[in-house]
Amino acid sequence: MYRSVLCFRYLMRRWLTLVAMVAVFLGVGVLVVVMAFMGGMVTQVRQAIRGGLSDVIIDYEISGFRYYDEFAEAIRRHPNVRAATPTIFTYGLVNVRPNAPGYERARVSKQCMIYGVRPEELAQVSRFSEFLVTRQTNAERPSLDVPADLARQMTLLGEKVYPGCIPGIEMVTYNPPANSPMFGTEPVLLSSVGAHLEITTFPIREGGSIEKLAGVPQVNTRRFMVVDHYKSRLYDFDRQNIFINFKDAQDLSGLAAVTDEEGRMVAPGRAHQILVRLHDYGKASDTIADLGRLWPRLWCELEGLDPDGPAVRMAPILSFLTWEERQANIIGAYEMQRTVMLLIMGLIILIAGFLIGATLSMIVKEKTRDIGILKSLGASNGGVAQIFVLYAVVVSGTASLLGLVAGLIFTWNINPIERQCSEWLGRDIFDRRTFYFDTIPTDVDPLYTTLIVVGAVALAAACSLFAAYRAARLQPVEALRYE
Repeated sequence: MYRSVLCFRYLMRRWLTLVAMVAVFLGVGVLVVVMAFMGGMVTQVRQAIRGGLSDVIIDYEISGFRYYDEFAEAIRRHPNVRAATPTIFTYGLVNVRPNAPGYERARVSKQCMIYGVRPEELAQVSRFSEFLVTRQTNAERPSLDVPADLARQMTLLGEKVYPGCIPGIEMVTYNPPANSPMFGTEPVLLSSVGAHLEITTFPIREGGSIEKLAGVPQVNTRRFMVVDHYKSRLYDFDRQNIFINFKDAQDLSGLAAVTDEEGRMVAPGRAHQILVRLHDYGKASDTIADLGRLWPRLWCELEGLDPDGPAVRMAPILSFLTWEERQANIIGAYEMQRTVMLLIMGLIILIAGFLIGATLSMIVKEKTRDIGILKSLGASNGGVAQIFVLYAVVVSGTASLLGLVAGLIFTWNINPIERQCSEWLGRDIFDRRTFYFDTIPTDVDPLYTTLIVVGAVALAAACSLFAAYRAARLQPVEALRYE
């Protein structure tokens, strides 16, 4: 009983206690908010990456591999596979032809990543439909076909109807310089539905070389019509990606099947990737191992070779990666930022812990007589030490809980607070064009939140041990000698 009474007596009579409590309160509150923000960023990035790809990505080099449809069909028969689709992935140049008022004569050329896809299949393995923001958002059967009404209008005007394409939203958006009186401040969508884009790329032979004519590298250029826009909320994806039909991409990049004059197959078509959606992502490693064993045998069977012989080693070496392994550099960068912020913000709590330790050391020095009286009345070394440890736990625990509550309230209302502060300051605190999120993302992780509170209390208790040890070691005779 005496331990609690003395703990609260000392607690209420030290102004440094208030300083320490404020430090712990601010440290925990700020850390909760920062970790919620960083957690939201990581969650958004992971969702965007996984949604743009799939659970498992099967890759080959730029020349592409044969029998992609046969392999995709075999993959679909695996018990853990929900869906699979082949894709073309190559680099090229896009020439944007705007149809925005006032920008019709502008020409913008950009490097791009060309994805040849089958839209309905891609929607089954990824969040492709969710990322379409103009016409087909969350469509069950997304399409790259030109809308019928637009096609009729183009035909009546005597204009050619080109194949459809879906560019990343940032590829066809102009962001004017800040405070520009000429162009304004709002982003301008240069190419809405119906605008034309020209895509240029190099056709690649099966051996990996660029096709040449009389020693001159060949270039394929085709015009497409915008039918929708893609917005994953990852700037690099939305700035470079453009989606066209699988067959168009094969023709453009030199991967289409080759036939002779009589229509007989000379060389089958090729693809670069197969995207695979799983039923249970936790079994991805086992599924990848199964597919890795399946491919060489299937290739040998289709080539008319013995799958149990040495010819199995001749099969193209495909890469089998999960989406996390494929984009480990991006995910790792955000995870590292979260860890660094945790360490930096944790210094505030560390300083608060030292404040508590310093306060207790001063109390031990000032209350030497009281400690001597307690011990002469029979208080044990452990009992005296517990007074000071309990003091640290009460101070840090109270401040941590208050900081947790304040941090959670701030986190849950961070977007209204940001909007109000932006109005007061006359500028955006959270620049949507920089972070590319419509709202400030937050994700309160119960594990991190618990660790922050428990860590603050444990750190304060650890900082109190030295003072508690000094108090416990005091001898009654020495403590009362000069009293």
